[in-house]
Amino acid sequence: MQLFFDLADRVKTTLGRYRIFRFGVMGIVNTIFGIIAFPLLYYLLNPLGVNYVLIMTVSYIICILFSYMTNKSIVFKSKSRGFMEFLRFASYYLIAYVVNLITLPFCVEVLHWSPVWVQTGMIVAITANSYLWHSLVTFSTRKSHPLVSDT
Repeated sequence: MQLFFDLADRVKTTLGRYRIFRFGVMGIVNTIFGIIAFPLLYYLLNPLGVNYVLIMTVSYIICILFSYMTNKSIVFKSKSRGFMEFLRFASYYLIAYVVNLITLPFCVEVLHWSPVWVQTGMIVAITANSYLWHSLVTFSTRKSHPLVSDT
């Protein structure tokens, strides 16, 4: 009987690793998407006089929608059609946006750093912290462990 429980634990752990693997792969895809989106919009719109903060805002909206769809369908395989799930997802990025809204202008205006490099660093940091949020808040289920189960 113990062998059965050991096997069940191994299967559960393996499935969790796959979710983490999927999150890692989609995190890379979403990060690359975000790293491309901001500079692309910046180099297209900044010469037209569009401020880098507005460009960051537009980039955030596009990237949040893309990330939600990939996380919902590929990583967490959520079947929910509710708007609350999207609000929970977007709330993480609203918090990150506020931090970014303070950090980006400070680094550009005070430290005289490149907006492209600062935003690239912010995207990497935001992505690195998002797994816990989405596991514990956005896509969590009461019957599953947020870090291991593949719900």
